[in-house]
Amino acid sequence: MDYSVVFEKCGVVADPERAVKMSAYVRNLFPFLGLPASRRRGLSKEFLCLARKQRVINWNFVNMCWEKECEFQYLA
Repeated sequence: MDYSVVFEKCGVVADPERAVKMSAYVRNLFPFLGLPASRRRGLSKEFLCLARKQRVINWNFVNMCWEKECEFQYLA
């Protein structure tokens, strides 16, 4: 499974203006891409369906998500 596709899809539709507001909401403790939850869920739906079928946790993917913006942490 190629999880870099999920990272690319989210990066393409990132909204820098919204990201600043989202980060300010949490007192600038965490970086954001600026994706609303509904958009993030839509972009990751196909990936999550495939990941569930494997029945094995891909710890490399989880660790990569935690090193990125909050939207990826929610995905992990």
